[in-house]
Amino acid sequence: MTSAGDMGISSTDFTGSVLNDLGVSVDWYNSTKTTDNITGDETLAYAGAVSKTVVFLRRNKTFEQSTEGRVELGDAYIMSETSDNFSSNDKIVYGGVTYLIKQAIRRSVNGEDLFDYCVLFKI
Repeated sequence: MTSAGDMGISSTDFTGSVLNDLGVSVDWYNSTKTTDNITGDETLAYAGAVSKTVVFLRRNKTFEQSTEGRVELGDAYIMSETSDNFSSNDKIVYGGVTYLIKQAIRRSVNGEDLFDYCVLFKI
């Protein structure tokens, strides 16, 4: 099997071209979840804003048809460097709108991590 390195694929394919050409600055708020040991209630706390460069993809509402009805897939999406380490429940602020990251997915080609793809919902 040919490795990603043998194919000339590396993470700089994303950071050196796509991110440089299409990147925008967003404010990122890293989340920390705590659980009350008596009630079991979960609380999210957010660190201060950190500026990150991402590719921001805004679409009108996108839905997937399912047998139960329509399932919303997300209000917006971002593509980011893998070193940014975005995760579920983090907040992103872009253009004065606050979004919650519902899912962060690492995208790889032949074992080479290229970028993270995050699904966002407005809050």
